[in-house]
Amino acid sequence: MKLLFLIIYFMYQHYLFASEGAAKTNVNNKINNIGYEDYDEHEEHDDHNHSSVKYGEGKAITHFDPLKGFKLSQQAEIQLSVTKKEIVSDKILISKKALVLSKDKTGVYVFEDGFYKYISVKILESSSDTYLIKLDRIHLKKLLVTSNVQLLKVSDIFARDTAEYGHSH
Repeated sequence: MKLLFLIIYFMYQHYLFASEGAAKTNVNNKINNIGYEDYDEHEEHDDHNHSSVKYGEGKAITHFDPLKGFKLSQQAEIQLSVTKKEIVSDKILISKKALVLSKDKTGVYVFEDGFYKYISVKILESSSDTYLIKLDRIHLKKLLVTSNVQLLKVSDIFARDTAEYGHSH
């Protein structure tokens, strides 16, 4: 359910950002131009955003950097209810829910300087509900995401997506 909410939330934020200015201008123009036969609602068309940027101020994902990862807004952080713990060793025992599996990749999300980033890990041992993983020592002192990683994965994919999402008039 949270996954569906997150997808809808991101798409809604994108829609609001792209159409907010246009809606206000179109309503004002229609009120001010009642009775004019030649009124074209696309006349004032350049006042709203047509870009497909999925992150920025006022959106669930506020920043994206291909090297650092992505930042979430405060509201998105609250909605996702992500939990984290400090990485104190290059070998760490995690819940199976903290591992992200994707095709031929196995990894986890780490949190540093406000950014969430996917990193690859190696599974050393497995039990019924945990994995012992190995990660690069460079990640020591960062925070390991221990819950709701699938929601972060959706956020990550959405931030990296280069598809154009337009809107109609």
